[in-house]
Amino acid sequence: MRKLLNLFTLRESCFRLLGNFPLLRVIPFVLAASASAQNAYLSNPHPCSAVNDARHEMATRTFPTFQPVSGPVKIVDPLNPGASSLKLVVLGDSVMWGDGLTNPEKFVTLAGQSIADLAQKNVEIITFAHSGARLTLCDKDNLVPLLNSDMAPPGDLDSERPSIAQQTDIAVDVSGDGDADLVLMDGCINEVGATKIAYPYFFDFVDKDEIAIRVHSFCSDNMAKALQHVQDRFRHATILMMGYYRVVSDKSSPWNVAARPEAAPPQGSNAMRKQFADAAAASLASRRKEMNRLFRTADKVERKEHLTGRFGQGSNSNAASTSKEAVFNARWQDWWENSTMFLERTNGCFAWAVAKANGETVKPVSEIPDSPCPPVTGSSSRNNRVYLVSPADSADYSYGAPQKHVWSVPVKIFGWIIRSDDMYRERVKLCNSHYSDGGSRFSCSVNATAHPNVPGAEAYRDAIAKMLETVWSPSAERASH
Repeated sequence: MRKLLNLFTLRESCFRLLGNFPLLRVIPFVLAASASAQNAYLSNPHPCSAVNDARHEMATRTFPTFQPVSGPVKIVDPLNPGASSLKLVVLGDSVMWGDGLTNPEKFVTLAGQSIADLAQKNVEIITFAHSGARLTLCDKDNLVPLLNSDMAPPGDLDSERPSIAQQTDIAVDVSGDGDADLVLMDGCINEVGATKIAYPYFFDFVDKDEIAIRVHSFCSDNMAKALQHVQDRFRHATILMMGYYRVVSDKSSPWNVAARPEAAPPQGSNAMRKQFADAAAASLASRRKEMNRLFRTADKVERKEHLTGRFGQGSNSNAASTSKEAVFNARWQDWWENSTMFLERTNGCFAWAVAKANGETVKPVSEIPDSPCPPVTGSSSRNNRVYLVSPADSADYSYGAPQKHVWSVPVKIFGWIIRSDDMYRERVKLCNSHYSDGGSRFSCSVNATAHPNVPGAEAYRDAIAKMLETVWSPSAERASH
């Protein structure tokens, strides 16, 4: 009971903070933003129930055919070199869907045009990805209840189902007996829990060791099974398993995250521009004050629970001798290390799952719950059909960093919306039409936060093109499967 009261005290302090600290309002919704995503770590894991709803047994979007710009042929599908066109199927979660990006900006759109140019063939793309999708396991088995006006499931709204395994089966039915040439897919972040990856310890009491346990549980054998399922259903396709990216890093300045202006002051009179600047300065000062208040509350909980060593300040530490800056930096490090752990461990487990799907001899995953997936040699074979593709990684690309590749949380100042993603206004309309309570509407409205922005989408496109120029080079030859 004492522990529950302490947690309640901390939560109450957090909620007081929400009105003045937009970042902290949105962190629970990073990557899988929705009310249902707050419990992203499965409390009742089970295979996702059958969809049994014809409205959801369809693509979230079918793109117009991409036609090549005249140039040299740089890639050839070795499994079907004589095809007159290429068909690409997309499976996955909100990253694959492209939360916050307009259709021309989505990385599958950019990749489609790039592939058409490289192959000098028309490219057809159909996607089944949507926000909140689970890989294979569900908890609440929720489905988005309504459809868009074009009668397609709204990919921007969180839904556990169709899971990525179910998307695979639906795609085979819709796209025509599994005749895709290329499949792009990702998965498992929603089982791990995006909130756990991006939330500071003193909000959710999840550290990097627990992230390691969750990746071990949900991103190893489950991913290997999902890849095998895709291989079985799309028997003549090359499969690109897309890795995730670094959400928070040591370059993610807390104040940049919370309050750095990311749009020019509005056009208008000098008085309006001064009002904007004064509001931004006042907001920053208020947020710093509230952050210090939050830290003091967290310290009290730590001392009562004897959480020694957390953030460099436990029950036995000399708080008086520790500067506020040092304490803050230690806490911030604990925050971004969760993101680092997720990226490193998923990359390792995805590489292991890809090797297993390609028929390589791999060691079984350890039963020790926080252990990494076994290393693989990464040996290349012309008979491989599955490849791991990861976007360029740099601490500078993370949230709040100098060259960030992800969307920031939208902020309203006196009615002005700054730092919004490119689909913010359209998504808010969709959120309001699908949800009635304020909490769900808010979490839905900020759904794109920390998802790839336009430079992030371009990084994914470039990684896909680079991989295909290697494995689909005109000199590559592979046995037909």
